[in-house]
Amino acid sequence: MKLLQVCAYTAQYSGNFIASLLALDQRLSARGVETMYLFPETVAETPWCQQLSRTRQVFFAGLNRFSYATFRQVKAAMAQADMIHSHFELYDCLCAFAKTRKQKLFWHLHDSFEENIDLPHQLINRFQYGVCGKKAIMISPNRYYADYTVSLGFPEKNVHIVDNCIDCSRLVSREALTKQYDFLVFGGFYKTKGLDILMDACRMLHKAGRSFKLAIVGYPQTWEYLDATYPDMACCTVRLAPSENVSAFYDSAKVFLSTSRRECFSYALLEALYKKLPAIVSDIPGNQWAKNFDTACFFETENPEALADRMAQLLTDNRFPSQALENTSAQIKAQYSCTAWAERIEEIYFA
Repeated sequence: MKLLQVCAYTAQYSGNFIASLLALDQRLSARGVETMYLFPETVAETPWCQQLSRTRQVFFAGLNRFSYATFRQVKAAMAQADMIHSHFELYDCLCAFAKTRKQKLFWHLHDSFEENIDLPHQLINRFQYGVCGKKAIMISPNRYYADYTVSLGFPEKNVHIVDNCIDCSRLVSREALTKQYDFLVFGGFYKTKGLDILMDACRMLHKAGRSFKLAIVGYPQTWEYLDATYPDMACCTVRLAPSENVSAFYDSAKVFLSTSRRECFSYALLEALYKKLPAIVSDIPGNQWAKNFDTACFFETENPEALADRMAQLLTDNRFPSQALENTSAQIKAQYSCTAWAERIEEIYFA
């Protein structure tokens, strides 16, 4: 039996996503399933993709989902597969078009939806989930967004909820680092991540005379946005480029911030809680799972005043004892491991 993982994954680093697929690959191999992969052409030269290509059959496709050439690439990769698992939505419809009657198709909904969209995108979504979705089984870490696809016509009986997972082995501290920053945020996609909400809160704290350092992990576009919009906050911020060694980010900060307007299920928040950081979290549907942990505190979404209050509280008094942070870390490790995730996906494949 052959499985094709179709992944619209464009990151420069392998991260938790590739780690989870490899855990599943290893598990399926034990029962005689051969796993193949398809990625966008843009990642063909990345170290993680090169390494994977040494031991597995890897296909590539373009990023234009409306292109017939891309469809042909996806269809050719699917030709040998008995099961197809499409991740990150981009290739979902192409997989549905190329699917034969004997093949089993899974769609993995990793991303959140922008719900206030124009009519053309509304029609695209309805076609994707209400028409093409009839051929698929959905896996999603978030009930809220899965239900949204059901409202567009996706068959409710074909929906499975599976939490995301993290690879704890990549979060081992390589050296003892001092806490250089009061706060840490991943702000690459700055509008979705609510970076403006955070910077407004920081401006309030700065004007109130509070001293702090905020580390922002971002991209050149992030820095252009900050230079244009918040030049006065350069004194309070430190700019960090993405790195495979994400553990060093968490080790260098006292508090993690997740100020997003929307999330499906944040890998970074999971990692931060595992790394024993208290977290200040926006109260959005995609973060509700974090309410199971005492070391995550919430603020009203898109409310910079409420965020500033939370940040001021933790600057004054970090009210989370070390034992509470340890307990959260242990819970995350037990509940959100790649092994547990792979077991659940395997159950769905062969249900």
